[in-house]
Amino acid sequence: DPDPTTEFYIHSLDGKVWYFDASTPEEMSDWVKAIEGQIKKILEESLLPKRNSSNEEAKAKIIAMQGNDLCADCGAPNPEWASLNHGCLVCIACSGMHRKLGSHISKIRALHLDEWKPEVVSVMTAIGNEVSWTIFEARLPRNKPSTSSSVEERERFIKAKYLEKEFIAELPPSSLSLSARILVSVKNDDPIECLRLLAHASPSNVNEAHPEHNGGSALHVACNLGRVVIVQLLVWNSAD
Repeated sequence: DPDPTTEFYIHSLDGKVWYFDASTPEEMSDWVKAIEGQIKKILEESLLPKRNSSNEEAKAKIIAMQGNDLCADCGAPNPEWASLNHGCLVCIACSGMHRKLGSHISKIRALHLDEWKPEVVSVMTAIGNEVSWTIFEARLPRNKPSTSSSVEERERFIKAKYLEKEFIAELPPSSLSLSARILVSVKNDDPIECLRLLAHASPSNVNEAHPEHNGGSALHVACNLGRVVIVQLLVWNSAD
């Protein structure tokens, strides 16, 4: 009689059936795991070209942005790392300085090693180095580091630029609060203005409730309006 503890079958998509009879239940379990592993591997490999193709297209779009042929911090050619929440590309040397600041300050991702989700690509192609410079280097009082600058010089500059935000411009006067201005940028679907405002904002500004929107924050409004890029920027800037 058939023994369900040692026998198993494989059914193909074209209706063929293969019968196997292992010596022991343990051997059967090992065979089943090995076969399932191979099936999973084949499926993953069949999807890989599609993923790689999509990733290559995303990288090409990011690289094509104005200024993205140079490191946003030292000017090194062909930067291969991204600071996601600043929308810019940096070289490997400067990326190390960004990592030292912590991911709450700069979210670093490898351009050629990591998978790129559509919403992240949308942020990078909405900002780019040239726009990022207008925000984070608006009041640059001195020369930037170059590829020949020392580690210490780069580190001081990157800390001043992204952590202490020494080079961002003052916001023009407005009768609106900072949180209200962020909300306006959400409604106007203006991610560049939103990032400019977020450079000045605290978590309390970002998460302030707006009574005219049933107590919702800027993030809630952005989600309701389908502002994908701004939603991502808000999340990276302490929105909850």
